[in-house]
Amino acid sequence: TSETSQLKDQLSDKDAEADEKTTESGQQESEPEDSQESDADEESDAAGELASGKEDGGDGAEGQPAVAVLSLETTDDAGDSGSTDASEGGTGNPTVSAAWDAETGTLTIRNIDSLDQTAALNYVKELGTKSADVKALVIASVKEIAPYAFHQSLWTSLETVEIEGVETIGDHAFAGLPKLKAVTLRNIGSIGTDPEASLKGNSFAECRAVTKISMENVGLVGAETFRQCNALTSLEMKGVEAFGRSAFSFCTSLKSVVLDGASTEVGGDGIGSLGKTMFYGCTDLESVELKNFESIPIQMFSKCSALKSA
Repeated sequence: TSETSQLKDQLSDKDAEADEKTTESGQQESEPEDSQESDADEESDAAGELASGKEDGGDGAEGQPAVAVLSLETTDDAGDSGSTDASEGGTGNPTVSAAWDAETGTLTIRNIDSLDQTAALNYVKELGTKSADVKALVIASVKEIAPYAFHQSLWTSLETVEIEGVETIGDHAFAGLPKLKAVTLRNIGSIGTDPEASLKGNSFAECRAVTKISMENVGLVGAETFRQCNALTSLEMKGVEAFGRSAFSFCTSLKSVVLDGASTEVGGDGIGSLGKTMFYGCTDLESVELKNFESIPIQMFSKCSALKSA
């Protein structure tokens, strides 16, 4: 009986050892499963964050902003100059700026010494557009607009041009623009000083869609500046110091003209001068009103067959 009891105790001990091994094995097998579930949860969270990041950043890439601004800064000292966008909170003094309004198609350029074709095209590129999309152009506080700056083959949609505070507009700067309809010029050149530093010849020649021209305080309207602007029907100007030869020649739809040579600028003498053959070939011109000009030059109204009063 004692032997039987000892045998039972040995078997019981062996069963207990086996149970312990089974329990340890089960724990070892369950640990990797828990670890895999944890890793899967982390990957899922990371994927969710990545997807969320892509969605958050996608809105700005759908299209260009309605309004874009480009500003260049210079320091007061001779230090390095920098570039900033208004959204970056720049602290320097802006000296050159350009802006693009996609909704109205308006390009604005300010505060630059010389604006030539390369500079103009660079501005539209930096602003995320192209020259063919520009419908309205505003230029202010520019020392010089270079010859051929806005070539007719590139600025094909340009309809209005407004320029103020510019010393010189170069020859053929806007010539031949196919859709240009309105031109506004204010404070161009130096009134009462050298009139050569203003509007050069053929600046707007052959802009055949122009119907409206407004000028105030312009030093010189150069030779053939508005030649063959065939859609122009009326003309009103104030404070233009001098007109060059054939400034409005062959504007065949022009019917009435009101010109005042009196300058509103300090230093102007209040008397303007008119150019030879200024309205040559304006076959529909019927009425002319001139004020504050020193004389009427020879052949100013040659080939103006419909002229009734002057």
